[in-house]
Amino acid sequence: MATLQAHLDSIVQRTKTLLGFSHSQFLPKPVLTDTDVAELIQSIETRFRESAAFGIPDWAKPLEPFLIDWHQIMSDKGVSEIQQVMDTGRFDQLYHFADSRVLQEFGAQLCQNVLFIERLERIARTLTTMAEAGRFIMRVRPEWFVFDGNRFWCQWQTMAQQSIPPTETMLADFDLGWMHPSLRSREIPKNFDCMAATTYTFVSLLLHTLTQMPPPADMSAFHTQIDRFRVYNPAMSQMYRPFFNSMLMPGLQTPVITPIEAFEQFHAVLKDVLRREQAPYIPMQLSWKGDSLYGKNKRLNENEDQIVSIPGLADTHALIGVADGVSTAEIGSGWVAAAVIKLTIDRNAADWRERLNTLPDPGLYREEWEKQADDLLRTIFKAVHQAVADEIANRCTSRGAKIEGREKGTRPTAFAASLQAPPSGVAMSSTLVLALIQGNRGRIAHWGDSRAYLVTPTALIRLTEDHNRVLELMSKKEIPFQLSPSGGSELVRVVGRGTVLRDGKGFESIPFEKQPLTVTGITLLQDDMLLLCSDGLPGSMSPGIEAEKEAKLHAVIMAKKDAGLRDLAWHLVHFADEDMGNDNISLVILSPQSNNAEKQAAGLPKKGRYNG
Repeated sequence: MATLQAHLDSIVQRTKTLLGFSHSQFLPKPVLTDTDVAELIQSIETRFRESAAFGIPDWAKPLEPFLIDWHQIMSDKGVSEIQQVMDTGRFDQLYHFADSRVLQEFGAQLCQNVLFIERLERIARTLTTMAEAGRFIMRVRPEWFVFDGNRFWCQWQTMAQQSIPPTETMLADFDLGWMHPSLRSREIPKNFDCMAATTYTFVSLLLHTLTQMPPPADMSAFHTQIDRFRVYNPAMSQMYRPFFNSMLMPGLQTPVITPIEAFEQFHAVLKDVLRREQAPYIPMQLSWKGDSLYGKNKRLNENEDQIVSIPGLADTHALIGVADGVSTAEIGSGWVAAAVIKLTIDRNAADWRERLNTLPDPGLYREEWEKQADDLLRTIFKAVHQAVADEIANRCTSRGAKIEGREKGTRPTAFAASLQAPPSGVAMSSTLVLALIQGNRGRIAHWGDSRAYLVTPTALIRLTEDHNRVLELMSKKEIPFQLSPSGGSELVRVVGRGTVLRDGKGFESIPFEKQPLTVTGITLLQDDMLLLCSDGLPGSMSPGIEAEKEAKLHAVIMAKKDAGLRDLAWHLVHFADEDMGNDNISLVILSPQSNNAEKQAAGLPKKGRYNG
């Protein structure tokens, strides 16, 4: 910018001279001749074109229709406006959000932010043009681009210095989080496609702009940052996840595409998100099925999962869920906690069914429907939370089992032992994910790491974020964002969470209001499905990044979807069990298609144990 300022100062001085200004007095000539004007314009244009900051390289000539017309700005507004554009139009300043609330507002309105989308397209087009000229960029710095409306300018000389010609064999530096995985050793592989690296860099710029995420500690942390981008900006749609995964995750990258093609894919995602948000309500008939397995290599031979539902609803309504008891309990057991949840829902089913069947029409009163649906979900979570807490308190005082039919040691040894555990240490608890669906509208609430996925013809999209300690602290900015926001840490939002009193004779549960319930809205389209599951479904698959597991599950669903929901549920739980099977595996899968009559294949038994 110092070079630019020197050129501008020179232009200002030349302007003063031509107009008759002196350093001591500023009195213009009475008359400015046509010759003076022509000389002024020619001088300005010459200096702009000679300036390193404004000179356009040959490879960028196709971009001229999209570039800022500095001559026009000079003619209309003067030299000072040029400096103002350079100072305030930088991409990094336009889209830097120090306030997380402003960042989230930006993310929530992204689909309709036409100007940002146009500016993103200009950057993609520039990088594509550059890569087609045989050079690639490891990192695109947002301050290189300046915008005036939807027109732009670029620090061409800086980009040329930072770009790498195809003749290079080694990289000079290493910039984690922006660099294509094939370049992590700094050695440029033979026959490496520079377009792949440039596209990777463009998508990295997009991800960093939307999340303002910090530099990762290592590649593993970066991969988790990609998968958990909503930790940094919860207002962003979950629908963006497959795009970022396919573009940035190792092993999942699509065939080499240009940055402008990557932009077009992202733009298509934005259009799909907007289409779902604006889709009219359709009272589709609903059908769901479920299945559950112990897990062939589960350490304890008992199933701590429960599939829950409210029966007897209209065929356009469903309330389904999965509870997964936490295995580390010393007071009670995970099985008991999940069973209490199911028992509580069963006992209150009549009242909650009446409330659900009398919800307002989502098509006519969408906001009121969402409010009442969310209130019902909170009522259910509050009730099961209190029921599990009461059961823990009972065990702290009487050490007796309160689940009907289980007092006499009918459970396996591990369960019987849990009833005799001293009233100290970790109390039982459970995760819970519930989906309330009416036609093609839905509300999903959860605590813990049981999950909800949207199944589309092209992707399996995770709708929920695990409530573990690392992710929770990161979302509150209580630990450095450099730490990898990975799963596996202690769950912090669960049904029954609380504290055993010091004397071991009582239990104090966390107030419901102190444990926020995460509620997500969803609109189902004709070919979509909704999958709810315990963490045992992805957890029982071979180690790998979450995106790879989700891609495998999506492939199974697409291959078996025509067999009917019951057999699809059976295939999914057995697919995970045959892989590793080291946890209980439970799921329910729902389809909103009105012509969803079950197709019972002649050679397959009716394995699904949970039907709706």
